[in-house]
Amino acid sequence: MPPEIQERYRELAKARGLWIGGSSAATQDLSDLFVVRAVEQYLQPEGRFSFVMPFSVLSRKQFKGFRTGDWTSKGTGLFSVTFGEPHDYSRVKPPLFPVPSVVISGTPTAGISGAMPTDSVRWTGRLGNHNVPWEDAEPSLRQAAAATVLATDAPGSPYRARFLQGATIVPRVLMTVNEVEAGPLGVPHGRRSVRSERSPLEKAPWKNLPSLEAVVEEQFLFPLHLGATIVAYRERAPKLCVIPWLEGRLVDGQSDELDQYPGLAAWWRQAEQLWNLNSAGRMSLLQRIDFQRLLFKQFPLAEHRVAYSASGQHLAAARISDPSALIEHKLYWARCSSLEEARYLAGVLNSTALADAVRPLQSQGQHNPRDFDLNVFAWPFPAYDAASDLHARIVELSTQAEDVATSLELDPARSFQVARRVTREALVETGIGGEIDALVPDLVGGG
Repeated sequence: MPPEIQERYRELAKARGLWIGGSSAATQDLSDLFVVRAVEQYLQPEGRFSFVMPFSVLSRKQFKGFRTGDWTSKGTGLFSVTFGEPHDYSRVKPPLFPVPSVVISGTPTAGISGAMPTDSVRWTGRLGNHNVPWEDAEPSLRQAAAATVLATDAPGSPYRARFLQGATIVPRVLMTVNEVEAGPLGVPHGRRSVRSERSPLEKAPWKNLPSLEAVVEEQFLFPLHLGATIVAYRERAPKLCVIPWLEGRLVDGQSDELDQYPGLAAWWRQAEQLWNLNSAGRMSLLQRIDFQRLLFKQFPLAEHRVAYSASGQHLAAARISDPSALIEHKLYWARCSSLEEARYLAGVLNSTALADAVRPLQSQGQHNPRDFDLNVFAWPFPAYDAASDLHARIVELSTQAEDVATSLELDPARSFQVARRVTREALVETGIGGEIDALVPDLVGGG
């Protein structure tokens, strides 16, 4: 929403008990207010409403006030509704709507609200296409009762406060590079000849720009881990990126200090110029890559870290073995106090016990659960304790899992999804994955 709509939404939502704020503020959207205002203005006292809503209305915190049915409106008196049982269509294929959806319904009540039930009717099945009459669709669809797991503000795991999202190192044409062969005279000591890394996935306007090329000082070239470079218990080859990190801070092209490093200066000033000509102009390039200080907070780079995938059908976590590597926004990461703690975390994060606990809290893509984000820490597993025999055994098994994962020949030309599947299958075949899965639930059960 543009700022003026955000302000108006906040005003109307607060008056009706819809505004949650805090960490949920950025995820609140107009759908709940649209329903409430439509019901306020158009529903007859004996009427009934039904709306298609995002799947997230069933469980996400931003809809907590909406689900109460108590929509007290200042200036219009008490207003409330009683919800009926929602119908969940998120598992019907092909997807019925652009986002996974549910249908909610209800009736107006005189001052006594009826909260949205936590049980829903879940529809499943596959149709030939979207445009079939009900008599043809009905035989292909099934319905069953399903319970909803509500997202809460419960403390969860203490690791929630320690994990951060990686930095937004984009657009890639200005940031990530490939090393190229130097000319016949070579390059000065301590520098490397690099050119923009290109990808068929680039979007306009960046895909239409020429590649940058420069001989950059090595101290400004950092390995970069993306979501695609992490599989269970293992890193794949990182990318390489140019970052103007100088003496404890990020430096932009206007700084005189940049002139001490002609290679970096040539690259970064070209990159800033292209950014200024082709971006919306609300942020500088430096502000973009350090959005919310998520790049700055990675420094000083720690010896022991763990990173896990921000989204996907299967969570993948690995220990970051290179202390010089940076981490991009498709990953979440945390510093660890020891190698053992890093391996403990990798074991827990890769386990099916954690995946099963988190799955109901994930937002839904059109085909599968999508975002993990910090929902993984809603499951209250404890911090690593070196004195715990259970924790020590998980560390031991996680070490073995690393050995299995790193021994696999993963074709760099194949997709990261294939690499993750091959790794999961190997861990199952060796039995190590199953042993970890059997132990991890005891962490929450008091083991």
